[in-house]
Amino acid sequence: MAVAGRHALVIGARCAAAGPLSFLPGLAEELYEALTDAALGGCVSALPDRSGLLLDPSMTQLSTTVTEAFAHADATASTLLLAFVGHGQLGVDHGPGGRADFYLLPSDCDDPERPTGDRAWLVGTRLRELLRVHDRIDGLVLLLDACHSGQGAVEVARLVSDIAMAAGRRFEVLTATHDGPAADGCFTRRLVDLLRHGHSGSGDWLTCADAKRDIVCAGQVPQHLSVNGAEVVAAGDPGLWLAPNWRRPPGRVPPPASPYAALAEQLTTALEVPPTVEGLVARARRARWVGVHGPAGSGKSTLVTALARPELAAGAVPDRFVHAVVYADRATTVWSLAEELRRQLLVSVPGFHLALAAYRGAEPDEARQQRPPLVQFVAGPLRHLPGDDPVRLVVDGLDQLDDTVGEGVTAALVALATDPDSPRVHVVVTSREPGPDVPGGRGLAVDRPAAGPLARYLRRRGVPDRACDVLGELCARGTGAWLLARLLADTYRSLTEAERDELLVRLGLGDDRAGLLRALIDRLLDTAGAADPASWTAHLLPVLTPLVAAGAGPTVPIELLAAAADWLDGPDQPAAVRGVLARLDRLVVRAHPGTARELVGLAHPALVDHLVGHPTRRLDPAAGRRILLNEIEDLAPITGIYTDNPLYRWAAGSEAEFHWQNGQVANALRALRRRPLPTPRQNLDRWAAWLPRVHALRGPDHPDTLTTRHEIAYWTGQAGDPAGALDLLRQLLPDRERVLGPHHPGTLNTRHEIASWTGQTGDPAGALDLLRRLLPDRERVLGPHHPGTLNTRHEIASWTGQTGDPAGALDLFHHLLPDLERVLGPRHPDTLTTRHNIAYWTGQTGDPAGALDLSRRLLPDRERVLGPHHPDTLTTRHNIAYWARRIEEEQAGRAGDREGRDDADQASEA
Repeated sequence: MAVAGRHALVIGARCAAAGPLSFLPGLAEELYEALTDAALGGCVSALPDRSGLLLDPSMTQLSTTVTEAFAHADATASTLLLAFVGHGQLGVDHGPGGRADFYLLPSDCDDPERPTGDRAWLVGTRLRELLRVHDRIDGLVLLLDACHSGQGAVEVARLVSDIAMAAGRRFEVLTATHDGPAADGCFTRRLVDLLRHGHSGSGDWLTCADAKRDIVCAGQVPQHLSVNGAEVVAAGDPGLWLAPNWRRPPGRVPPPASPYAALAEQLTTALEVPPTVEGLVARARRARWVGVHGPAGSGKSTLVTALARPELAAGAVPDRFVHAVVYADRATTVWSLAEELRRQLLVSVPGFHLALAAYRGAEPDEARQQRPPLVQFVAGPLRHLPGDDPVRLVVDGLDQLDDTVGEGVTAALVALATDPDSPRVHVVVTSREPGPDVPGGRGLAVDRPAAGPLARYLRRRGVPDRACDVLGELCARGTGAWLLARLLADTYRSLTEAERDELLVRLGLGDDRAGLLRALIDRLLDTAGAADPASWTAHLLPVLTPLVAAGAGPTVPIELLAAAADWLDGPDQPAAVRGVLARLDRLVVRAHPGTARELVGLAHPALVDHLVGHPTRRLDPAAGRRILLNEIEDLAPITGIYTDNPLYRWAAGSEAEFHWQNGQVANALRALRRRPLPTPRQNLDRWAAWLPRVHALRGPDHPDTLTTRHEIAYWTGQAGDPAGALDLLRQLLPDRERVLGPHHPGTLNTRHEIASWTGQTGDPAGALDLLRRLLPDRERVLGPHHPGTLNTRHEIASWTGQTGDPAGALDLFHHLLPDLERVLGPRHPDTLTTRHNIAYWTGQTGDPAGALDLSRRLLPDRERVLGPHHPDTLTTRHNIAYWARRIEEEQAGRAGDREGRDDADQASEA
């Protein structure tokens, strides 16, 4: 099945009758190579079975190939980048004031001075026809390097815009010139250079707007047209990028691969560095903990992001002053924070990858994995980094953290900033209220900025000079000044003179600043289509409802958002959703825009609050949560195995919390069990964080509280502390017997775990005795074919072997396997585990060839179900190597060489 993505078709056409073009085919080939480079344009061929480079086509070839490219993009809901380099010509004007048609000339056009529709490609008309038929493409980028190509943009605006808007589709047109000649392929040559080396701006991506600004060719003025699916706009759609901006400063944080890069870019658009940045820099130089606090909209996020943009700070911030920036949201945990910091430090700190490797090699995995995540991923590796230069970490928005993890994240950051073994680590955090009192820490209150920086920011954002000083002064009079200024900049050009006068009056009165913020947000929503009830119901409400449920920040995968919008009878494909997002513009933030990895969220907590409390357009976050929960079941099916993709990561991070917020406690706990995190320690920390809230809501004897305690005990053992697990389970058992009864499935489950961890702590005979006494109770209560009963049979078989009876173990596993295949299915992880153990005990009973054969047949199934890097898959691969070597040694008569080998060189049971 074809996959949605970015498709490229590059056409290099020399009309034989129009004379030679010395830069072809070379420049067309270079452009296609750059667009299809995975590190640059990230495109694949627009043609499903051949190259997307078309050279010197005839009229027939040109028409059929472009049509095929549109059809393929339509079938896969992909973005199409269509580039033409070659001869272009205007048609004959249609009388005074008439518009001249613009044609692209194929190789066989015999009259290039008087082209007609049957001998040349009529740009506006052809694109109109193609978009009318192929209206499911994600987006279109048209690049034209031909004489008079600016007229092509005019034609597209006149003939194509209405068709694209009717379908809600976005497109960009970038041309080499206006209505004059395009000489020597200069436009394409400069464009290829930009694709390869980046542009002069600060953004992480090269867009058509950036290319228009940076391409300079003598006698040519590039033209740019952008339609966001509803109207012609100046900025364009960030999802229709051309390439990453490789000229951005090296080591910039957050790096483009980070989901936080888009928010950092949005916060620093037209950045006006506030004077308080100098005080913040001074504090962050000296103190290992700096807490910035202030009300919503006071500019805290912009202030700390400025620390990562020294090139925009006019000398106020030293180069590479901070090394990681994370914007906290409701999905942030101490583990996700630590992993994101590690990813950013690998980019920003020279030598960190070597330090990380040295740290990992300095102690056994089991010991290292018991350490707190910020030690594993940050402090530990930094202790192996040469030198003593400070490494500064910024965490913005501690008040946005979920209640379950907020205190834990803050405590972990304080521990990091006060760890005497990590003196080089400095931490800068922001929150609405003053943070914890940290020894040696410093605070910085951010409330009302001066009028001057606000006025300069408004001027940079395009607000007329005559209004900036007044607006800056009025904004500075109250709280939320920076949020207000940002909204003013976003809306001012769309206001009528009467509305602008009313705005000044309301700002001057200053008695309803919250109401004014609401009015400006509503204006942006109206511009996006909310003023039209039909557009609100069909497009905006279905997209905004799940985003309100998710909260601020880019967290929702585009595929999940499209499925949720479809449930509300809105846009049903990512391509259509992106059209809505383009219209919402700066009200949303998009990480990895235009890709399958795209994550979306609302841009500010104030917007969430506004939409939830709106008097006439109130959105229901509980409904949004229910819809997202319903759709994630289909998009990321429950397997009991952690899967590293955006959908599963979202489910693992948000599903349980959404159930909890909707009052479904049992469902929340079930989601935690069914959506494990990658490592036992992460699962243990997550369950431990949930226990206080479950205990507070349910009380100590509620089944949900007992379930949470059981899971903590289980993951304690899995994290490497079997004795601790056994102790917790023995404490839990009498409570379960008292509350649930001795034969309740939950009580029997605890007895099963006690038996298992008894064996893990060195008493296999005791484990086997407890399991044999448990089995008849499970068969009576659950039935002989219940998964729990089958699990006990599995453990009995395993401990039978561990107590010295490998033949008995093998027999029990052989009897168990068909029941597992019938009840759970042949590809269930538990079924695969039993197959693994049959192979293992086959070898232990003296048949290494049989063990090798069974293990080899198991490996592809484990790779397909669990993934190639899952620990169980690696165990099977290890056993294959072991049994193969064992056979080789026995054939060579060297069986005695095996004596004395350590356990790592032995086969393993699962």
